[in-house]
Amino acid sequence: MQIFRMAVEEGFILRNPAELLFVPRDAKRAERPVMNREEVQKCFSVLELSERLMVKLGVLAGLRPGEIFHVMRRTRSTLMNEIHDDPKLVADPARAHARR
Repeated sequence: MQIFRMAVEEGFILRNPAELLFVPRDAKRAERPVMNREEVQKCFSVLELSERLMVKLGVLAGLRPGEIFHVMRRTRSTLMNEIHDDPKLVADPARAHARR
């Protein structure tokens, strides 16, 4: 709704269409399941490293799925660039063939 307020202030729209939206006080709210500390630790323990990192970013840092995807994508591309930039980590096809 904040974006609509800003659009009104900037003169892009005449009125905020979201002002008429509301949640009735007596509306039922869905119960959200919450994990306790032991359940979180068990969850972490059964995951592989990359999946554990994604879950930790969501559970501990509060990142949303899109934000986690962005972090993971940037991290992987950064690692790949470092591997390609480091001559010790790049496989030399000529040397690899000579070892066979």
